[in-house]
Amino acid sequence: MNTRKSLLLGLLALTALSASRPLAAQEAKPLDASALKVLDAKPAAPQGKTRSKRVEKSREYSKRGVRIITYADNSTKERPLVEIPLLFEVNSDQLKGAQSQDNLRLLAEKLKSLAADGIKVSIEGHASAEGAAKRNLELSKQRAEAIQFRLRELGVNHALIKSAEGYGSKFAAHSDSAPEEDRELDRRVLVVREQ
Repeated sequence: MNTRKSLLLGLLALTALSASRPLAAQEAKPLDASALKVLDAKPAAPQGKTRSKRVEKSREYSKRGVRIITYADNSTKERPLVEIPLLFEVNSDQLKGAQSQDNLRLLAEKLKSLAADGIKVSIEGHASAEGAAKRNLELSKQRAEAIQFRLRELGVNHALIKSAEGYGSKFAAHSDSAPEEDRELDRRVLVVREQ
């Protein structure tokens, strides 16, 4: 009896502790329409030697809204990007909340307005470092493809979307032992202007 009573008290204490902690954001942050202006910029021409097939050596995401790829021959390629604030259901590619839907609609309108410029974008799905690497890779790919599908449903011409790729936690900035609010920053969807 004492063991059951101790176990019950322990469970009650654990429940009370978890209830007192703030939950992760339940709604995505609103997308600032001015953030989408970065997609207006045409990508810079590659710097350094260019070959038909180059091997990627490193990839960096700068705070100034640019993805920088360095290749084995030390040439670089910069592309403008924007992070779209989206939340997904846990372990799912289903968008969560009305704000995520609104953010996606805003992105779709921006992409449609740039269609005449011959714009091409890629959609990148990223994951935090927690969990199995293989599952993170699969889930980030499913999420990128879900965004691609939803953008098409919203009227974005399929020719505008060059690719939808998942990178798992390959480019996560925080370890799996980092605080949740830091790991949450690694779970993201980026839209990169390729041309």
